[in-house]
Amino acid sequence: QLADAMPHFVITSGGDSIDADGYDTVNFKMVDSDGSTINQATDIYLEHSGGYLPMHRIHITDGTGSFKVGALGMTSGDIFKVKLGFRNYTGIMDVDYIVN
Repeated sequence: QLADAMPHFVITSGGDSIDADGYDTVNFKMVDSDGSTINQATDIYLEHSGGYLPMHRIHITDGTGSFKVGALGMTSGDIFKVKLGFRNYTGIMDVDYIVN
């Protein structure tokens, strides 16, 4: 029941593939269980299993936000992910990447 009550994230652009030593911009929106955008300002926390995140905490307004991720020092075939969440509840959404 907690998962149904928590906001979710929908990726509107970005993710999937990234060039070695390249950057990608991920755009997303925060939605409720019905899929409606939650027009709220809040901080979102990011964690990564590889690559480079210039920011680990981003402030979103009106329920939408974006962040940059880089594949610095990575080679073709490497796989990593970026987790989006809140301070005490990380990993609500994963953005998966494979390096070209």
